[in-house]
Amino acid sequence: MKKIALISTPWPLFNRPSIQLGSLKTFLRKRLPQIEVNNLHFYLNIAYRIGYELYSKISESTWLSEPVYAAILYPEKRGHIEKLWKRYARRILKKKVDFYQICELVEEESLHILESIDWSKYFLVGLSCCFSQLTSSLYFIKEIKKRSSKIKIVIGGSSCSEDMGKSLIQNLEEIDFVIQGEGELPLSYLVSCLIEGKEVGDFPGILSKSNCDLFGVSQINNLDKLPIPDYSDYFIQAERISSKRPFQIKLPMEISRGCWWGRCRFCNLNIQWRGYRSKSKERVISEIRTLIERHQILSISFMDNLIPPNSKEIFVELSKIKKDLSLFAEIRANTPLDLLIWMGKAGMNEIQVGVEALSSRLLKKMNKGTTAIQNIEIMKNCEAKGMPKIAGNLILEFPGSDEEDVKETLNNLDFVFPFYPLKGISFWLGYGSFVWNNPGMFFIRKTGNHSNYSYI
Repeated sequence: MKKIALISTPWPLFNRPSIQLGSLKTFLRKRLPQIEVNNLHFYLNIAYRIGYELYSKISESTWLSEPVYAAILYPEKRGHIEKLWKRYARRILKKKVDFYQICELVEEESLHILESIDWSKYFLVGLSCCFSQLTSSLYFIKEIKKRSSKIKIVIGGSSCSEDMGKSLIQNLEEIDFVIQGEGELPLSYLVSCLIEGKEVGDFPGILSKSNCDLFGVSQINNLDKLPIPDYSDYFIQAERISSKRPFQIKLPMEISRGCWWGRCRFCNLNIQWRGYRSKSKERVISEIRTLIERHQILSISFMDNLIPPNSKEIFVELSKIKKDLSLFAEIRANTPLDLLIWMGKAGMNEIQVGVEALSSRLLKKMNKGTTAIQNIEIMKNCEAKGMPKIAGNLILEFPGSDEEDVKETLNNLDFVFPFYPLKGISFWLGYGSFVWNNPGMFFIRKTGNHSNYSYI
């Protein structure tokens, strides 16, 4: 049986299996039962080696996580890269951590992972590259190619969208293919071509060395037809680790893909999607039942950019399961109170709410479609007994904000003082966002890669 490996490198949340790998594995096995798919969660090994707490802190920041493998990739720049690390480590880690020691531990464990696998048995290796996985992905790609030059390498994920994916395949000889957008259809086509010995032709969502200008995506129209993700490989790996150092696992799940609002001017989370799609109520309930029975775990994190607006019936049905579920989801600030109540009854312990600002003027500039009073209202509602705990951000330094926005914000902060606090997040210019594409509207004179990338 021909084999492929799908890899997720550091630094995702270690206590959660990769939904990307789990979804791709089941889809490939359904379409191509003649192949074997091994999902490899390398981040589990690294989390165990350096410690769960430190790993979690590093994974929270791009400028702590990306420098580690950058220093391993480019040892001659390690001193320069350390300057970037220290700048953020002081504020985030809140204790002294030796950068060189972390790099040595991570490199030692990474080499151990690489040497423990017989790469000659795989004809294709795929890597999921999302937040804070760029330098770690590049490291493992280069090392795998050293060990087996015949292996074809494909990379996909949000960090490969549009020009970013084109740049990767043009500048890195070790990468053979890049997948843009959803991976199921392009990857199954690619695998079919390789096992049949056919040339990989033009297919929406696939970039190759011979055609790196093929922008476009291939999407699943009916999400109900997707098989339930297979997390078995993660649990096998986690069991080896957790027997020595236990941790609580949360299951990722998706109800929808894309964003039904999709108009926030700072957001770039949806550039890999084309439109919004969601699963039926029946499929969602069935999938949750299957996952909790299969893995005997009641904690589920919905990975949706936004829970569907018509999801009340889903949570009404979940409340009837009579299981002590622990759920997490992302919602909008204008979510109706009755939906919030049913979420709480179903087991929604925490919600990430798109607050972003406490100034209606500023929210309008962001095109949030919400007002300050709606943000204050949902913060108040989430303080009630049986309601989910709220997490939310205040975007600081939004381009185009002015003194009136600040004045309104400071005034409204007095009203939310008794509620669970928001987290201040400095504005960052997201590639592909409305602000990125229209910098002049927001008084931005320069766009491009963040200057921190020059360190790494």
